[in-house]
Amino acid sequence: MNLNHTSTARVRRLRERRARGIVMCARVEVGDGGMELLRRNGLLGAEKQGNREAVEKAVHAALEQWAVGQGARITAL
Repeated sequence: MNLNHTSTARVRRLRERRARGIVMCARVEVGDGGMELLRRNGLLGAEKQGNREAVEKAVHAALEQWAVGQGARITAL
């Protein structure tokens, strides 16, 4: 008997995230301007912009930089 219901799995993932110090998980839409910003800041290669995992890592890196006071290194697209 499989007792791994959707809500059970969701609660387990929530507990795992909280144990790692993650307070919130949010989906983010990245438009053309955001992709360009990630590329120009060296966080995403042009050849990887169609790779969801690469974009996720680049957005995470950008947020980490922002958190320590290093914003985008360009002001105009």
